[in-house]
Amino acid sequence: MDDERQRPGRLRRYWKGHYLRDLDDAAIEAFLSRGDGGDGDPALLPSGSLQSYRGAIAAVGEDETAFGHRDALVEFVAVTGWTDPAEDQARMAAARRYGAVVEPFASGVYVNDLTDEGQAGIRRAYGTGTLARLAALKDRYDPGNVFHLNHNIRPTVRG
Repeated sequence: MDDERQRPGRLRRYWKGHYLRDLDDAAIEAFLSRGDGGDGDPALLPSGSLQSYRGAIAAVGEDETAFGHRDALVEFVAVTGWTDPAEDQARMAAARRYGAVVEPFASGVYVNDLTDEGQAGIRRAYGTGTLARLAALKDRYDPGNVFHLNHNIRPTVRG
């Protein structure tokens, strides 16, 4: 439907995301605010979505795959898209504000929603147990960290 608009190089994008286990009144208010503190251009505000979880996602054990946070109620994503490079900083700042407003209610993050959080984001995405299992795989199959141009899981040993 949006192929032309979504073609690489045509649309700039930035997003922030969180998992939420609950949607109490304060979390709903944060979601509805879109991160607007009243001091910016409303046209620059990101959109927000809530993707429902549970069901089949929750039927798989936490230790069975690398995909975690299976107890989340929803995944929140603040996303913005634009074409003018001059808007980069304002658009990304708006999405960061929206993510920051919702973050106090977060229980983790989906690894594909990470942008610039570094190793702290990796820890939030996987949790201690899963991250240890993934690091053990990295130790075995990529101890030199050749595959590091991603949300990198660092090996614990150096080859």
